Amino acid sequence: MQKIFHYLTLIALTLFVITGCSVKKPEAPQEQVKLEKPKKQDNVKKLEYYKADSMLVDSTPPTLEEMLEEEPSAVGEFQPSLSPEEAAAQITEEALKAKEGKRALPLIAHWNTGAQSDVAGMSPDYMLSLIDQGHHILVSWELDPYWAPYIPLEYYEASIKRAAELGLPLVFVSNAYASALSQDSYFVNKRSKYNPNLINSDADIIEILSPMGSTSYWKDAGQRWIKTELMKQLQEWYPNPPLVVFLSRNEAERLNWNELERSARYVSRYKTKHDDEAKRKFIGDAWFDRYRALQKGVKASLSKEWADNTIFVGRNTFPNTSMGKTD
Repeated sequence: MQKIFHYLTLIALTLFVITGCSVKKPEAPQEQVKLEKPKKQDNVKKLEYYKADSMLVDSTPPTLEEMLEEEPSAVGEFQPSLSPEEAAAQITEEALKAKEGKRALPLIAHWNTGAQSDVAGMSPDYMLSLIDQGHHILVSWELDPYWAPYIPLEYYEASIKRAAELGLPLVFVSNAYASALSQDSYFVNKRSKYNPNLINSDADIIEILSPMGSTSYWKDAGQRWIKTELMKQLQEWYPNPPLVVFLSRNEAERLNWNELERSARYVSRYKTKHDDEAKRKFIGDAWFDRYRALQKGVKASLSKEWADNTIFVGRNTFPNTSMGKTD
């Protein structure tokens, strides 16, 4: 019996060797890996830039001074190619093309004229410094001689004289020349029949410009704008500008075509009720006459050299309110 068991054991071992079977070893316990949250990346990536001499990558962000020293073109540094006189001549040439109805190259202009000393802005002195660098700028000044005595004379003097030396055009930005008609008691208290403001059915004078007022007061308002010591001084400093642009923001409140029935004078004069198209035509023609009278008053009070070279631009005078704002 023992011999039989011995033989069986020997046979089993022989089969084990022949077949190559192996006993599977027990697996070692796996190590537990601690998961960490990904680190939050910086919002601003480090700037990698190449140095021209070695082409080595530097992960340290350069300072502005280093960028200017090594790669001035990378920050768009302007290299002037024109003298101030050459730039001014080109500015004047293009600006006069526009006056003559010809196509002109674009000139940079800005609404912010830096008139308030406590607010940073595009002051005339700053604009002139850009021309000194060869840029093409229409220099503009805030002009409110009738309403804004807070602007000191120093704001104008040096820049106007420098513009005269260069022969540059002048651009004067104002809120609204017609605003005097509804803000100055001299006009507001005029007799109802000729008053430039709205007169309602109760005979109340409402300080809103009306197309029913007398054009003579509009001309008078234009003259009062120019007959000031400031305007006299500006014309003395620069007696012969090639172009003077009076740019109005046109922010004076005025009666609209669909409000004409608020005017007692309109209702009394036009017994037959107008349709919408007739109202639009009426008020368009009426405003045309009154603003032309205002402009005539301005020109009548200027020197001949200024009057001959003066044009007017008005924002918010068309259905597209951007006209005069960016064009």
